[in-house]
Amino acid sequence: MIEALLELLILHAPGGAQVAINPLMITSLRPAGSLLTDAGECVISLADGKFITVRETCDQVFAKIHERK
Repeated sequence: MIEALLELLILHAPGGAQVAINPLMITSLRPAGSLLTDAGECVISLADGKFITVRETCDQVFAKIHERK
């Protein structure tokens, strides 16, 4: 039997809600800037073409991704 273990990153949306993201789907990180939202710090681009803005800085997201290795 093959078991797959998927560990999701738990981050926070601009409104404060928790967001679980598959780190294998992340293609890029970039600072949000003021055009998208005042509460968001980092825009995460995903492999499916979608993106999500989170409260954590890109440096914090990057560190969480690399903590898992």
